Amino acid sequence: MEIIEEIDRNNIPIIEEQTYYKNILAIQKWMKLNKTTNLPRAGTTADDLDEEERKLGIALSTIRQNLIKPYQELKSEEEKEKYKRKYPEVEIVIKMVDEMDNNSNPYYKNILEIQKWMKLNQTTKPPSQHAKDEKERKLGQALRSIRKKINSLENERELSNNPVFNEIAKIVKEIDENNVPKYLKNMLEIKNWMEEHKTNQLPRSQYKDRNGKKVIPIEEEKMYNKLNHIRYLLIKPYLELQTEKEREEYKIKHPELEEVMAILEELENNKTKGCIKKIVIEQKNKGLLGENYEKNPEASDKIFDETFKQVEQFKENEDGER
Repeated sequence: MEIIEEIDRNNIPIIEEQTYYKNILAIQKWMKLNKTTNLPRAGTTADDLDEEERKLGIALSTIRQNLIKPYQELKSEEEKEKYKRKYPEVEIVIKMVDEMDNNSNPYYKNILEIQKWMKLNQTTKPPSQHAKDEKERKLGQALRSIRKKINSLENERELSNNPVFNEIAKIVKEIDENNVPKYLKNMLEIKNWMEEHKTNQLPRSQYKDRNGKKVIPIEEEKMYNKLNHIRYLLIKPYLELQTEKEREEYKIKHPELEEVMAILEELENNKTKGCIKKIVIEQKNKGLLGENYEKNPEASDKIFDETFKQVEQFKENEDGER
């Protein structure tokens, strides 16, 4: 009776009556009933997303943004104590959410760990897989795996149908937007430029026609200059290093190196495929492919192999036209 009177006198909120606490219990109950470790989704793109899951997903997102995040951003113990008096459920809710995250999608768990590490270290720079610190190195490796998974889903056009990875992709995008090294930023800009112009052709260097007029658009010329800087100021010095130790030190200095090289390799492969396709189409139009091509379209793979040797000649002719 004395405890109840003290609560009434000091107007102390009761944990069990708090909305955030009720919602996290409802989420926990839903996961047990559905025998799943997957967290409820708040997205609206999935056809199989029922109303109950959507509401609980929104509730979980609200808990993260409106209860947990403000508390974790507080600097002093005095501020935290004041916050806990207003939201007495905060610590137990954080514990329950952490437990759910640990049991849920490993990619989602890892991206949250990466976010937490960046906040604790007060940095916008994501962890590096080449760091000397073991924890940072593991988180850097996890981030690389997350990026590969997202790229795989994007290539298969499955990302929009996967709300969990859609949410992970948003967090990765936020990390990248807050910290994009110059070379990676330029490489992504080149890739976006090519996608916008629907071309497999890498940006070309400027040249003039017989009348002395510049042929290449200014925007493309800028993209070419950025690509040139990437090739000669980032990649070339790395390839010229002799020892593994030197290369590892270079990667620590330029953590974006491998991602930049992977994107450039992808773009160059797309260009090669485009060259082969153009040659095959030209041969087909000239009637040089024979009847088997018309009767058996699957033979195109063999034709690609046979015409691959012509690609370098095609590139040389293309360069000669500049």
